[in-house]
Amino acid sequence: MAEQVCVPVEVVTKKPKSLTMLESACLPIAAMTALQGLRDYGAIKPGERVLITGAGGCVGSMAVQIAKAYGCHVTAVCRGKHAAMVSQAGADIVVDFERDDYLTLGQTWDCVFDAACYRPIRSTMGVLNDNGRFVHVGGAGMGSIMRSLFLKPFYSWFTSKQIQIFVQTCNVPDLRELVQLCDAGKLKPCVTRTVTMDGVAGAMDDFENHKTFGKVGVAIIADDEEQSALSSDDEDVRR
Repeated sequence: MAEQVCVPVEVVTKKPKSLTMLESACLPIAAMTALQGLRDYGAIKPGERVLITGAGGCVGSMAVQIAKAYGCHVTAVCRGKHAAMVSQAGADIVVDFERDDYLTLGQTWDCVFDAACYRPIRSTMGVLNDNGRFVHVGGAGMGSIMRSLFLKPFYSWFTSKQIQIFVQTCNVPDLRELVQLCDAGKLKPCVTRTVTMDGVAGAMDDFENHKTFGKVGVAIIADDEEQSALSSDDEDVRR
């Protein structure tokens, strides 16, 4: 973490006009992961049914909104205490994984965007429709990634279902698509907590202990300073 950093101009674009500087700072990594995972690897299409696990997290909450923006029916899995936020993000159905198991709902999906790895991959593949896509995003560390890599060729060779594993890459066209979604009112980071630089260590501890949800923002400048910067030279404010 730093108050000032140098970044290549090739990965910079203007912030969304509809978001504050803090909200804009919370957008790129999580939203781009969700966008690329759903669009490029999940190959989602309007009208498809999408299951998103870890929907209360930073990536999952973005994924709910992006899937809805692409015209999908979204089932979101999260903790019950996060259900209101996830529902507000646009989920059609919210499942409390501490009370209900999405594997026993009797439903199937065209794409599973697994940002939490609540359940074994082989079990989750059973609720995919034919030609369904399982997108592995995160979860239980390297072990879960290795299991996905091991199972991927089996499903590719012997079924019509796919396991997709990817690494998010930063690029300006995707940043601009996210900006457009934000300014169209279809995407907004769910910032649930704001800390100063002095509070970063504590926030990181909470994140590692699964005590956070949505996005935690780090405020570098005060709100009045932000407004002054935006009003003085808005065209040159870039993220």
